[in-house]
Formats: sequence, C-alpha cells, structure tokens
Amino acid sequence: MDTQKKAILSIVLSSILFGTIGILVRMIDTEIPPITQSLFRGAAALFLIALVSLPKNKEFFNITKKDIPYYFLAGVFGYGMMLAFFTLSVINTSIANTFFLLFTESFFVVIIAFIFLKEKITKDLIITLVLGFLGVFFIFSPQSLGNNFMGNLYGLAAGFVYALYIVVGRHMGKKYSSSTNTIWSFIFGVLFLIPVTLWFENPFTVSASPFIWFLVFLMGVIISTAYFLLNYGLKNLTAGYGGILLLLEPVSAVFFAILFFGEIPPTSTIFGSLLIMSSVAYLTYKKTKKK
Repeated sequence: MDTQKKAILSIVLSSILFGTIGILVRMIDTEIPPITQSLFRGAAALFLIALVSLPKNKEFFNITKKDIPYYFLAGVFGYGMMLAFFTLSVINTSIANTFFLLFTESFFVVIIAFIFLKEKITKDLIITLVLGFLGVFFIFSPQSLGNNFMGNLYGLAAGFVYALYIVVGRHMGKKYSSSTNTIWSFIFGVLFLIPVTLWFENPFTVSASPFIWFLVFLMGVIISTAYFLLNYGLKNLTAGYGGILLLLEPVSAVFFAILFFGEIPPTSTIFGSLLIMSSVAYLTYKKTKKK
C-alpha cells in the first residue's frame, strides 16, 4: 500500500474512533462534570501517547523555538478548547446536533488552508464538500438547531477550533513526525485545561465508580490513537482533503448509537450516510487515480 492510500486509511480509521466519543461523554457525565472529564481524558491520552512514542522519539526534544507558537495554537485551541466545547455541546444538546456543528470544521479548514497555506480549492474538493455536507444535513436535521441554543453554540465553536488543529497539523506535519506533533499539541492542551477546570469545577472532589474511570481511560486510548492516525494522514494529504475525509465521523457516530442505544436512524439519516460515504469514495478514487 502506497503512502497516500495509507494516509487516507489512517484518517478514515481516525474518524471512526472519534465517532465513539459522544456516547462515552454521555455515559461519563453521570458522575464526572464536563470540563473535568475533558481534562482527565486529555491527560490520559497524553500519558499513553507519550509512553509509547517518547522512548524512541529523539525528535521531540529538537523542535525549534519558532515552532512552539504553532503547537501552542494547536494545543490550546485545536485540542484543549475543542475537548471542552465538544463535551459541553454533547451534554447541552443532542449528539446529532453536536456532530453536525462540529463538522462545520470542513468549511473552516478549506477557508483557513486557502488563506494561510495557499492550498487550492479544486473542483474535486468542491464536489466532495457539497456531497458531504448534504449528507450531514440529512443525517442531523439542522432545521432543529434553534433548540438548546448554548449547546449548539458550543458545537459550532468546537468545529472552528478543530479546523485550526487540522490546518496547523498539516503545516507542522511537513517538518516533524506524527508522534511529535501529537504529543506537543496534547501537552499545551492539557496545560490549558488544568487552570480552566480549577476555575469552573473542582476536580479534586470527583468521586466516580471504577467503571466510569475505566471509560475515562478508554477515551484516552481512543483519543490518542485517533489523533496519531489523524496526524499521520495530515502529513501526507492536504488539510482540505483530510477535513473532508473526517466526515465519516458522524456516520460512525450513527452506527455506535444503533449498537449501544438501539437508536434506529430514520430514512433521512440513512440517505445522508450514503451521501457522505459517496463523497469519501469519490475523493479516494480521484486521489488514487491522480497518483
């Protein structure tokens, strides 16, 4: 399998893993408040990725000073704030609305990458954007977004800051490895969440069951793996294409909702899922054909 195909597969797998997070957030929220659980799962993800990558990653200690602001931007906004906004959105509105608003990131990615990375907006990119967002429209019924205003606002904010992570990840992927980019982003994200959590909540008073702590650890495993795969994919694809491939995330979220909660999606959701998968298939075909 060539590098480009591996990059596409990595982002697809990443999107599937990310699709599980909404369900786990709801389960953990029964015992751990939103920003605190964001900190705990972020810290768990940082610990796991550092444990696996640091022993064989000498590059981690050799980044230049001028690159630190990029990691600060990716970590604080693209990782730390995204975790907090996403969690608050899931808790204050439906998972469907959260995922619809989160995936406004694809619009933001194309615009930011066009402005700062000088990436071209091609015909293939426009076609996949149209197909993908028609799919998200049918899945998540955006006509109902007027309800739960604050939850929807959090979801929109999560989409914007997530786009920053994708664009910065693409830029830094040209210079450093996936593990280096992931660890540095996680460090700044967790450091940001510590004072925020202490200000709004008191994590030292949290008392949760062993099963909930297991779910927190599981989320750390999922997040660290998903971000590692995402960074590897972004290293070998343009930010715009990477953002569109991540549209598979809401499809996987629908699947896990069926699996764990028995929520059978309506016809519009099934049709939307087919549109999204069609957009990913079209994008993959075009990229491999050009290759």
